[in-house]
Amino acid sequence: MIDDKKFYLLALCKIKNVGSVTAKNLLAYCDSAENVFKLKKHQLIKVPGIGELVAEEIIKSRNDALKFAEEEIKKIEKYQISLCFYTDTDYPTRLKLINDSPLVLYYQGEPVWNADRIIAVVGTRKPTAYGKDLTTKFIQDIQPTNAVIISGLATGIDTIAHREALNNGLKTIAILGNGLPDIYPAVNTRLADEIRNNGTVISEYPVHTLPEAPNFPKRNRIVAGMADAVVVVESKEDGGSMITANIADSYHK
Repeated sequence: MIDDKKFYLLALCKIKNVGSVTAKNLLAYCDSAENVFKLKKHQLIKVPGIGELVAEEIIKSRNDALKFAEEEIKKIEKYQISLCFYTDTDYPTRLKLINDSPLVLYYQGEPVWNADRIIAVVGTRKPTAYGKDLTTKFIQDIQPTNAVIISGLATGIDTIAHREALNNGLKTIAILGNGLPDIYPAVNTRLADEIRNNGTVISEYPVHTLPEAPNFPKRNRIVAGMADAVVVVESKEDGGSMITANIADSYHK
């Protein structure tokens, strides 16, 4: 069951023009998400990053945000999806260090995101035979470290990384660019089921969110943020995997 504290946190995620950074500022100033829904305009504009226009938008969108939370709770209960909020003690410790970490994570499976070692393995959707072999050998070589393998469940290198982790008895984490319980690409639905039983399938997006293009670069910051290191196996210079690598570099990984 979702208590009142988490209900209001979920609603806070849906207030217009309030991203994760602004939401955290609101929480720090207001002490709780519930208080965000009670403050008047003159109180809201005192919050760092909240100007007059944003304060007005917060007030206007409160009712819709609360309705969203009510409906979203029904969906997560229906599909047996769990939530982990930024304020929870078991929120991913590595991810919490980045400024724009998500306020909420939707997940299915076992939360293995605070393991001693987490390695991201990402790469092209169209790997060469060399890339496939290299990914397989890399996972086999690090198996004795018991590292958790994190990737994005895309076809190609991501799929091989998840599959080889499972084949070698390692836990694995899949970060989606769409909302649970749907799996994209659909060809990896069975793989996602196996990951749920041997790791975690995670999304920052509400239930049934479509896999739209802007979601995937945002998804990559979670892959980079949760990992201790990022291994790129074949990628175009402007490919999504290089975005992940550059984000990881900005996090000093």
